[in-house]
Amino acid sequence: MFSMRVNDVDYTGFVSVKFIDIVENLCNTFDISCAVSEDNDFPIKRGDKIELYLYDKKVLTGSVETLIVNASEDDYTVNVSGRDATKSILKSDLSPSFRVKGPVTLLNIIEKCLKNIKQNFTVINEAGTIKEFTNKEIVSADVGGNTWELWKKLSEKRQVIISKNAEAQIVLKRAGTNKYSKKLIRLKNDSNSENNIVSSSGQNSDANRRKYYYVVGQENVAVKRDDAPPSGNDLHDPNIPSLTTEQDSVDDDNLAVLNEALRNSKSGSELERAIDKQIADEFAANKILKSKESDLIGFSNTREQRIGVVTDDLSIDGVYWEKTKLPSSKSDCEDIAQRKLNQSRVESISYTCQVVDFIADDEPWESGYLVDVNDEFCDVRSEMEIVSVEYDSDAGGDGDPKETCTMVLTIPDAYSDNGNASDADKQISVFGDKFNRDETLV
Repeated sequence: MFSMRVNDVDYTGFVSVKFIDIVENLCNTFDISCAVSEDNDFPIKRGDKIELYLYDKKVLTGSVETLIVNASEDDYTVNVSGRDATKSILKSDLSPSFRVKGPVTLLNIIEKCLKNIKQNFTVINEAGTIKEFTNKEIVSADVGGNTWELWKKLSEKRQVIISKNAEAQIVLKRAGTNKYSKKLIRLKNDSNSENNIVSSSGQNSDANRRKYYYVVGQENVAVKRDDAPPSGNDLHDPNIPSLTTEQDSVDDDNLAVLNEALRNSKSGSELERAIDKQIADEFAANKILKSKESDLIGFSNTREQRIGVVTDDLSIDGVYWEKTKLPSSKSDCEDIAQRKLNQSRVESISYTCQVVDFIADDEPWESGYLVDVNDEFCDVRSEMEIVSVEYDSDAGGDGDPKETCTMVLTIPDAYSDNGNASDADKQISVFGDKFNRDETLV
């Protein structure tokens, strides 16, 4: 199954191999256990260059980082582990004098960073057209510090994933743009022998998911949280933090406009109408109106204050607040809020399956791809996105080799600013006990 080439020498016959590919990581990882004789020198050294192959398909170009010796009366093994060559980027900080001025593209920033940290990597753009960054966006990103942390901040703003390929080239791509023709199938009545899922399980947790996501632009007047419910008889959800501003006076004409809009609101529940009114009252001083669909409409004499609000209709409760460093428009704030909402979906919803097929469309399974799933045991029938792939090969002490491929998948819009809950999210939101179990196919 696995073979590796170290210093132009090929090796096979390992005790065990683990290879992990995660879509958001700049480096894939490997861990290989080798049986050796304690009387012989081990030929692989820390820092050696390595190429890892799965069924003769290269999956990694990197180096050995760690060697661990395990000795007992019966066994003597050495564990070899490491990462892609792109690991050097993770370990490199930008010089204090590093500066970038906008407008500038993400590709230009990456190339300038590589030059600054004296690293030579080919950068491939598979993400298509990427909107340039303004000078304000660059400054607000705290340019400096660790190279990878800066890349992550900027790439998230453009919904771009910075990844790598088997040749240790840096690849800019958008999640969900590539899809496998092969399907993941687990039917209860597999009369046509279509099943390729051995076992499956799923997570549907609301623990870290919020109902409301608020992002306040940097140029807002001083805003503070006040968790005490407002005075009067207004219905108020104590879980929704109040906002107060430094300005005490309220423009009566604008307040009348706000209240008229609220009377015409088609909010879905009394609680939603109350939340609308609470936000409108407290932001009237800034002449900002929250309307249906969490849209904020500014009056002509509005200051430069901006706030973006999005609602997760499939979550029960909770409120998220963030004050962005970026001098943001309303649209920018809403994009940040939506991105945070989608990240919460990734954390709360996942589907894990172990498959018998290690190759898809003539190549090993790769994270970041879309794939159709039809699992009647877990009641999952949807297009999903592969978050991670883990290959394990074990020679087996009983002489029975074991080879597995385990994938974790999530909803397809997880790494985008898509505001609509996907089919997978809608399906999983109604799953009960059937989704949360693990059954091995007999």
